[in-house]
Amino acid sequence: GRKDDQVKVRGYRIELGEIESVLSGLEGIDSCCVLARADSQGNRRLVGYVVGDESLAGEFIEGELMERLPEYMVPRLWVFLESLPLTR
Repeated sequence: GRKDDQVKVRGYRIELGEIESVLSGLEGIDSCCVLARADSQGNRRLVGYVVGDESLAGEFIEGELMERLPEYMVPRLWVFLESLPLTR
């Protein structure tokens, strides 16, 4: 296990904090988190968790991120939450 937020997805090393930094700078997003989750076939995919304006859509967010990040760093799955769960 790594002690930083770097993950490997489809052969690319990705710093999750870099994606979150760009994502949190978008208008209408209050807080966010990006994780690499395994799908049913065991392939890792980026998933974005977002708290913010209810009018936000995944396609809009993807478009904004594509202007600022390489394609392989843009999550394709989005989960919109009322608040991010917090633990100790």
